[in-house]
Parts: sequence; C-alpha cells; structure tokens
Amino acid sequence: MIEIAARLSGSWFSTDPMPLATGVDLMGAAIKIALGEDLPEEDLIPRYQKGVAIRNRSVAFRLPEIAKQMDDGKKQVKDYGKKLERRHGNLRLKKFVVVASGFERVCFSSVSDGIN
Repeated sequence: MIEIAARLSGSWFSTDPMPLATGVDLMGAAIKIALGEDLPEEDLIPRYQKGVAIRNRSVAFRLPEIAKQMDDGKKQVKDYGKKLERRHGNLRLKKFVVVASGFERVCFSSVSDGIN
C-alpha cells in the first residue's frame, strides 16, 4: 500500500520504509525541490521492489528484554540522580532512560522521582 498525497507522509514513513522498499530517497527529493534544485527523473524511479513491515514502536516496550532493561535503567537513573543531588544540591534534573535495540530503534522514557 502506498500513500498518495501532495506532501510527504507523516511520522517516519518517507525516511525509512519507502527508501528500503524502493531505493528512492523521497526526503532527499523533497529537499532538492524545496531548494529549487534540479531533480532528475531517474531519482524518482524505483530501483527495486522489496517488502517492508512497519511495527508499532510501542511494541518494543513490551518485549521482555527491553522491558527489563528499561526497569533496570530507571533504577540506575534514580539512584545516580540521588547521588548527584546529595553532592550538588537540588539540581532539578530531568531524568531519562534510553535503551537501544540495534542501531536504528531506540526506546526512551522520562523518569520521575515518584513511583514509576
């Protein structure tokens, strides 16, 4: 299924799945057009047709390995934040935990000082 519109699609569809499926850099083409640069027609011709799947990013948080790493990371962030604030006073830190799953997918969550 291809979305047809007079704009690039929302989210990251134009930057990830479309180039992987077709070999066409839609984002690069849109930037060239916006800058008034020439866009050779062959830049928009698919070089191949591959299947790609989009998985809801929130699914990653439910994977046991990711969930465990997120929980461990939250504990570490809270503990380290407490140490920093004991040493340097109330820093009003914004705390986050980040877990990478491969090179492209990253899960992150803010960490509050309350129960989380």
